[in-house]
Amino acid sequence: MSILIWTPQLKVNIEEIDIQHQKLLDLANIFYKNLYNHAASQEINDSFNELMDYTVFHFKYEENTMREKRDPNIDKHIKEHADFINDLNNIGKAANAGKVKVSVELIEFLRNGIINHIFTTDKEMANYLIKLN
Repeated sequence: MSILIWTPQLKVNIEEIDIQHQKLLDLANIFYKNLYNHAASQEINDSFNELMDYTVFHFKYEENTMREKRDPNIDKHIKEHADFINDLNNIGKAANAGKVKVSVELIEFLRNGIINHIFTTDKEMANYLIKLN
């Protein structure tokens, strides 16, 4: 069961970032699948922690790349990342407490939080970075 599906429209045309986005979608799907299937709490926590760790890694990669290239939109991008991490942390706390349920709200958060960010902010960043090369 996948709620996030990689499509060519999600490509930002920077290979490393596209690869990272694909993995991010995969990890979000694994976390969601574990919740949906009522997996053991350790499995849910492990999949959440992997999603969180990879999200932080990916965001740092983007932010470091933007700093290196002096992207003028970096502050806005960092704010979006921080907001997403905060929301994801809240989901993680609820998951650890056994209080996260599969819901439309959770699906929408994962879909909108990741997909919309890629379609808007990340594509804007990529366009700037590609023009520099």
